[in-house]
Amino acid sequence: MAPHLTPTKRTTICVMRKAGYSNDEIRAALTGYHDISNKTIGRVIKKYGEKENYYETAHDATDLQKNYFPDVSVSTMKRALRQEGLESHIRATVPFISNKNLGVRKKWAKELLEWKVENWRAVHFSDESIFHLFGSDGVEWCWRRPGQRLDPRFTKKKVKHGGGKVAVWGMITPDGVGRIVRIEGNLTGALYREILQDDMLGTYDDLSLNPHDFYFQQDNDPKHKSHIAMAWFKENNIDLLPWPPNSPDINIIENLWGHLGRRI
Repeated sequence: MAPHLTPTKRTTICVMRKAGYSNDEIRAALTGYHDISNKTIGRVIKKYGEKENYYETAHDATDLQKNYFPDVSVSTMKRALRQEGLESHIRATVPFISNKNLGVRKKWAKELLEWKVENWRAVHFSDESIFHLFGSDGVEWCWRRPGQRLDPRFTKKKVKHGGGKVAVWGMITPDGVGRIVRIEGNLTGALYREILQDDMLGTYDDLSLNPHDFYFQQDNDPKHKSHIAMAWFKENNIDLLPWPPNSPDINIIENLWGHLGRRI
């Protein structure tokens, strides 16, 4: 009768096989299961394979070894992870997408699935962003030796109250970068309308473009969808690209904001 294998043992079998270990080496790592048959090992690999997503919850090789593979050394875990092409990274923070919004995103993507490059060249992207003037607001990594934690070369500097921040609006086109506007105070529907009138249309004047030849992209921020803003688009015959909720990750201007943030 085949022995009962715990999730930890099954995962050990799968990850060691993916790392190139033989059945004998796998058996040696399974404390209390040294007589497990080749048939059982093969059955576990075939049945579970990638199903047990131990990579998704572990922070690093040590955490992976401690919680999933107590009988495998950390060095073995690191080697296995490298062979899988996996490295430890800080999780990217992205907007939460509900099942309802996920359905909207899929529908939006299917409707635009047949668009060619020339179709997307007719879309001009816009958004607001906030930039901190002194240091980043995220985690920074460095390589240092023990005892160098407070060495100025390896510390992250900060000032009281964060050093201030600047909110901006901007847009980009395939024909050039549009205007970037500093937002003073809180953005309102009325202020957004002023930005559209002065700086969106100003961008088209700067680049000698006709705004009626393009789609304008904006997200679903309440100020963007306010009555005063939507009335302005209608009055000026501006075509808007429908946009799914909570989707900054598919707005290409985010790449520009990232570049600008690194330069600051």
